[in-house]
Order: sequence, then C-alpha cells, then structure tokens
Amino acid sequence: HVQFVGYQSQEAVCEFLQNSDVFVLPSFAEGLPVALMEALAAGVPVVTTAIAGIGELVEHGINGYLVPPGAVEPLATALDTLLQDASVRQQLGHAGRLKVEQEFNLLQEVAWLQRLFISNRQGLAQPIRPALPHAEPAESAEPSRIQPTR
Repeated sequence: HVQFVGYQSQEAVCEFLQNSDVFVLPSFAEGLPVALMEALAAGVPVVTTAIAGIGELVEHGINGYLVPPGAVEPLATALDTLLQDASVRQQLGHAGRLKVEQEFNLLQEVAWLQRLFISNRQGLAQPIRPALPHAEPAESAEPSRIQPTR
C-alpha cells in the first residue's frame, strides 16, 4: 500500500517511518535530503536515485539501493527485492541507521564546529578536509597562522 500524505508534523513523520517497510525517493534533483537521512536514522531500508549528495548517505547494497534517475526497471527490482525479503530489509535498515549514527551525529558535528571556531578565534587555520593522497606533504606540521576576524 502506498500513501501520499502531503506535509506532516515531525511526530507524524516518525510514526510513518516506524510503520514503513521501505522508503523510496526516486528524485531527479536533490542535495543531501533530510527525509532520506530521517528514514535511514529510523532504520527503514531505502531505495533512491544515484544523484548529487545522496551517495554520501547511501552505499548501494550496503545500507540501501541506488538506482539511476528515471530507470523504472532497476527501481522496480530493488523494491521487489526489499518487499520479498525481510532479512534484506532488516540488514539494510540496520546498516543505514549505523551510517547516520556514525557519520551524521549531532554531538560529533557540534564538537567539530566548536574546535573549528576556537581555532579560528585563536588565529590557527585548521584543514577542513584531509589532504588528498597525491598531495605533497606539508613542510611543517604546525598549523598556519591567520588573522582573526573581528
């Protein structure tokens, strides 16, 4: 059964997710969809399209299924697989929840932002992303000094 329910309160969304077997988001354009992250956090297995930032959340066959946008057959196959196999739903749902807990944890993100703000306030530039494997090693392990903004 499929329901198109329109805008819902956060409480209603939680209830819908708790009562869902599968979450489907066959979009043509997204950034990093909060609705998808909510479904993963709720342990609901997902089927979505391989576009934009969705690959940061969903790894095909690991914590959900990615299909090409507009591809009906792969979407139907992924849905059929999930609807026919409760163990696959459980496995993907569990992996999706772990992904969100480990990589999109509010407390970890707040702590990271706090360190970033403090280092900026102290005039120390901190790298936002790890160095690329092909990058030359830095001449000094010391962070570079920057002028604090006031």
